[in-house]
Amino acid sequence: METMRRLAWIAAISAVLSGCALPAPRLSEPDNSCGAVVEEGIAQTITAQIDALEKGDFDAAYAMASQQFQSQFSEEAFQGVISGGFAFLMEPVSVVFSDCIFDSETTSAQTRVTVTTVSGEGWTLMYQLAKSEEGWRIEGAALTGSAAANT
Repeated sequence: METMRRLAWIAAISAVLSGCALPAPRLSEPDNSCGAVVEEGIAQTITAQIDALEKGDFDAAYAMASQQFQSQFSEEAFQGVISGGFAFLMEPVSVVFSDCIFDSETTSAQTRVTVTTVSGEGWTLMYQLAKSEEGWRIEGAALTGSAAANT
């Protein structure tokens, strides 16, 4: 019974992390690519979360999530999803950012992140972020496939 409950939690949080509960940013400007300042802020937030995960510091990694995400999911649930389905984020060798899109109207952004692990596996995710008083915070990340499938 405990296993079923845990699987239900993992499935629910995976849905949010996969972007099912997150609307894509509205793209209201003709040129909505991120400027250098936005790209730098987003990269700092995502890098801080991945660095924390690599160290096993789930408190610090969870702190990079938006208030909206934190209000819906506990840190324990977050840790279960990362450990269960996104463990590759805990063993990165390289992290590459690309395809950043910014919506100035909603101060939200999305960016593609490709993570290569110590075993040489590559994974690509699309991160959704929102600007807050604390800086950029992660609202979710959708796994879009292996790096090989996205090249």
